[in-house]
Amino acid sequence: MDKVVVSAAEAVTGIVNGSSLAVGGFGLCGVPSVLIAELHRSGVTDLEAVSPTWRRSPPTAGSTTGVWGSC
Repeated sequence: MDKVVVSAAEAVTGIVNGSSLAVGGFGLCGVPSVLIAELHRSGVTDLEAVSPTWRRSPPTAGSTTGVWGSC
């Protein structure tokens, strides 16, 4: 399988409404912002993104807001 593409548009071809996506990256460094923008532009909806860094952890001691963290 050839996984090399020349554009973000080509990379999201075949992603349809209701798809589940496994997304890599670490915190804000490595979030695939170009692909996210292309998905938004394409109009696809009802996506489920699965990522080990996109979760909200429980509030820390003395805090009521929680913190962004990784699994």
